[in-house]
Amino acid sequence: TIDGNKASIPVDYKTIGSTDSFEFSEPSPKWINPYTYELIKKDGIWKIDSPISAPHVHWKTAIVYLKPHIKDEHSRSQQLELIINNILRASEKLNKTQK
Repeated sequence: TIDGNKASIPVDYKTIGSTDSFEFSEPSPKWINPYTYELIKKDGIWKIDSPISAPHVHWKTAIVYLKPHIKDEHSRSQQLELIINNILRASEKLNKTQK
């Protein structure tokens, strides 16, 4: 909804898990995290006014980011491979629940 220079927009994040690049954790049984973002228009550009939320990264982007670190960080290569495999399994699990 838009009201002058303010707007609200609902967004549902389908969360497959979280990682801090040391381990991967699946979310609680609730896959969808709804947010209602409040926007404000400044100088003709819409910007998020609230809420401030943690970054959300698509699972494919996370894997693209993590893969090069396997070669660069030999001491953590097995750990990173495990994280990538857990992300892949979680994405497959989400896809199955959506069908």
